[in-house]
Order: sequence, then C-alpha cells, then structure tokens
Amino acid sequence: MLQSPRYKKIVREQARPDAQPLTDQFTSLPFSRTHINTFKKIVDSINAEKFTLSKEAIDSWIDTISRGQGNREEIEKYYLNNEEAKKNMESVILENLAIKWVVSNASVTEKDYSFDDLVELR
Repeated sequence: MLQSPRYKKIVREQARPDAQPLTDQFTSLPFSRTHINTFKKIVDSINAEKFTLSKEAIDSWIDTISRGQGNREEIEKYYLNNEEAKKNMESVILENLAIKWVVSNASVTEKDYSFDDLVELR
C-alpha cells in the first residue's frame, strides 16, 4: 500500500463523515489509468455504502488498543475528549469498515502472470 503523504491525506479526508465523494484526486498518484478507474469504482461503492460509527465499533477499537495496557478508561477518555485524537480514531474505524466491506464484496480470480506481464500492469 502506498504511504505517500498525499495518499494518507486523501484517505484521512475521505474517512471523515462529512467528506465529499472523491473526484480526480488520485490521478496524481503513481497508478496506471486502469488502477485509478478501478479504485474510483471502489471508492464510489464505498461512498454509496454510507458507513457510520457505532458505539460498539468505538468500544471495540478502544478495547483493542488498550489491551494489555491496564488503563482502558484513561485511553477512552483521551480519545473521546481530544478532538484531534477522536478524528484519528474515527478515521481508523471507518477505514477498517471500508476494508472489511471491500474484502467481503470482492470477487477474486487467480491468474498466472509472467514477470514481464506484471511489469506491464504498472
């Protein structure tokens, strides 16, 4: 997965509940036109799905990050009372919901490719 600052910014912005649907933001990233079109279709489907944060999802996430720390209440207070931390938490939860949705709705077909074919896909 790309880790460029621009990619991270786009993902963060799209995870916000008030985010506008993606347009051509990904055209400047190092993807082929096929990858961009496929990604746009996925993003459009995700946007249509209208993921929402639930108390259960937030509690589950806080349980996960506080596991083994022994200070769940302190961690919960930090994330729920710090606006920047809360936005980051919400972004991670929404991203995980989107990933689970993509994986559960994906249709995967195995194909054999030579190395040269793989290079051409880029």
